[in-house]
Amino acid sequence: MVGPWAVWAWNTNRTNQFRRAGALVGRTAGTAPWRPRPRPGVGRPGRGLPPAHGPALRTACTAGNTTGTARCRCSALGPCRSSDRAPSLRSRGCGACTHSSGPGRGNPPVRRTLRSPVAGTSRPMTPPRKRSRRPSLSMPGQFFDERIINERIGVDSAADLWQWVTRGASSPLHGSSKSLPNGPTVVYRGQSNSEYSLSSSLYRLCKQASSETPVKEAHLATAESEIIKAMRAEGLGRRMTDGELLMVLQHHGIPTRLVDVSVTPLEALFFAVDQNESADVRLFIIELHDHAQRTALRSDQSLPWANATRGTQQSIGSWSATVDLVDEDPLDPRMRAQNGKFLAGGLTRRYAGRRLTIKDVDVPPSDYPEITTLGIHFGPKGARRNNSWPATGWSVLVEAAWKTSLLDKLQGYEDSIRPDTMYPPLSEVRRLAISVARQALAALPTE
Repeated sequence: MVGPWAVWAWNTNRTNQFRRAGALVGRTAGTAPWRPRPRPGVGRPGRGLPPAHGPALRTACTAGNTTGTARCRCSALGPCRSSDRAPSLRSRGCGACTHSSGPGRGNPPVRRTLRSPVAGTSRPMTPPRKRSRRPSLSMPGQFFDERIINERIGVDSAADLWQWVTRGASSPLHGSSKSLPNGPTVVYRGQSNSEYSLSSSLYRLCKQASSETPVKEAHLATAESEIIKAMRAEGLGRRMTDGELLMVLQHHGIPTRLVDVSVTPLEALFFAVDQNESADVRLFIIELHDHAQRTALRSDQSLPWANATRGTQQSIGSWSATVDLVDEDPLDPRMRAQNGKFLAGGLTRRYAGRRLTIKDVDVPPSDYPEITTLGIHFGPKGARRNNSWPATGWSVLVEAAWKTSLLDKLQGYEDSIRPDTMYPPLSEVRRLAISVARQALAALPTE
């Protein structure tokens, strides 16, 4: 006669076998099957897997090994390496990974050490998975993310980006798409965070000062006028026009409505990757349309947009629909080293044929400057240019992991691009210049 303790021990052993296989299918009389809560290392519980297949289920999933195997539905991990799995498992979780067979279920992948029942050795299980970017949180980040052209131009790594930029930032690497424009009407801008808007430093200053109300043209005009007056009172700008003074101020970190751009992509790439080591960044390519103008800031004492304000808030229509290239010769070594030019224009507004969308939803016109203060059209995935806008732009994403490699390549470039060459430290090297001159003079032979 079998005692109650023997029955209990036998039931416990069978229960544990089913647990290891991924499910408990024992049934209590008169009740529905009990299903355990999901545990790490177990697929979808409650499927009635045969105990004989339990050991095979505990081998790790590895992507790329599909020979003689049924594919596991754990999409993040790929097919299961085990070749002796039960045929009934082909549409279920493999039982070895931390995912369930349904999308969005199970635990996130973790690094585990499993003991192989066949080889009797432990080995790390690191499920391969493609790097996924954190979704953008800001409005401009979401807007520009929808318009990334990396896939179109064949850029998926630092090496790809470097090759594309050094070839002129125009033709796609694999020749599968139409080339981007280049030439005298195209400029480039690098931004050190993919969440940032494409805006002027003066707009950002006004936004901080009047966070409760939208920034209007009158705010920009007032702040700009006061900055010019204050700088002239400090002795800056003698024998310079207001426009020339703004150019110098912009290159030395003082807020203006001018937006820095470079005429070649390498300098713009440097500005994108030189800061914010952990942040993804952007490289913008901007083409000015045929009706865009080249603004001169040296010919007249007053600014070309001095009378652009209409009423107490808005600007005249012609100014708000303008994106002009300030194409002047460099005024100091920093401007020349950076191959710099400027874009200028009124705050972008909605006109017929001009609208901004995020996920096919119209952005309120009052929020347009939060994305870009200039009237630049960024079509979805690099669509054709829209001549209702004065300029067209494209966005290239530069991942944070690429920065170190790109900075090394820029520094090693034949015309080295690094902080000391892009920001010539003239005031800091005075003593050095005097010292080397004295040493050279001392080495001259005496008569």
